[in-house]
Amino acid sequence: MKLGDLVRKRNVPPGHPVRDAIGIIVAINEVTRSDGTVDSPTAQVQWPGDYGKFWTTTQSLEVMSEA
Repeated sequence: MKLGDLVRKRNVPPGHPVRDAIGIIVAINEVTRSDGTVDSPTAQVQWPGDYGKFWTTTQSLEVMSEA
């Protein structure tokens, strides 16, 4: 995943405001541990409408269109 990718949340319960919504990745936070391994990155996603912008794990997102 990278900045500008269009994404959708995986496993969203019925009736949730972002169910089937497409968001855009606006920031990525990747943490490198002292032993050189990389922690699971998180992505900040801007969701449509008034839902907002939130950080979430990249594993919980599905790329719909690459930037």
